[in-house]
Amino acid sequence: MERELIELRSRTNMLSGRMGSLDKYFSENEGLSKEEVCEDYNNRKGGNDGYVDLNEMRVVMREEFKRVCEDYNNRKGGNDGNRLKNMLGREDYASGGAVVRKHSVKADYFADPVRMITPSFGQPGECFGLKGNRGFVEIKLRSAIIPQAVTLEHVAKSVVDNRSSAPKDCRVYGWFSRKKITRDLSMYFLGNFTYDLEKSSVQTFDVSDSSRVIDTVRLDFTSNYGNPSYTCIYRFRVHGYQPDI
Repeated sequence: MERELIELRSRTNMLSGRMGSLDKYFSENEGLSKEEVCEDYNNRKGGNDGYVDLNEMRVVMREEFKRVCEDYNNRKGGNDGNRLKNMLGREDYASGGAVVRKHSVKADYFADPVRMITPSFGQPGECFGLKGNRGFVEIKLRSAIIPQAVTLEHVAKSVVDNRSSAPKDCRVYGWFSRKKITRDLSMYFLGNFTYDLEKSSVQTFDVSDSSRVIDTVRLDFTSNYGNPSYTCIYRFRVHGYQPDI
């Protein structure tokens, strides 16, 4: 698996560089759509020399990542109950059937919230953007679990220079939505953490309460790294194990 990942990174290195350059250009021209930025960027590059096609790059990188993941699953003996194994080696219950139930106001020019619970290669722009420097998302997990940790991901600093849209101070809550009591009584505080831009782009944090069964998680972020317009979540994972019922 390690060899395939190295090959994947090598094949997508050029595309990542161009996506990073385009993302930086986009951040400096927030009034334009990404399609308009692409057109203007390409014109400045002088026609097709260095041409950037945003959709083409996304498709290529997504298909390459999908191929590697399928190969990994096949080597593990098929779908194994349709479980989705992530590259951290820990089960992610916020994907493969999970649903984003609620979220704060979405930034205008970003994709659907499903982006933040979908496996990807972490390419620039492949994220869910929320308006402002504070907000929340609520995710119905694909099954009830006893939570152990959460993982938050932003774009790597080796890909883009400007990462001011990364979440900073965060809190996580969980509850079991089928309890016939008010949500306030069933909501549990699972912990707070700070996403550190100086560390890996993928950071895992243990929860403070791992004794409760939950099927819904809420991520609150109360600050980011300076972007006043929007905050981007590239991937949010929830780890744990299914209780014996």
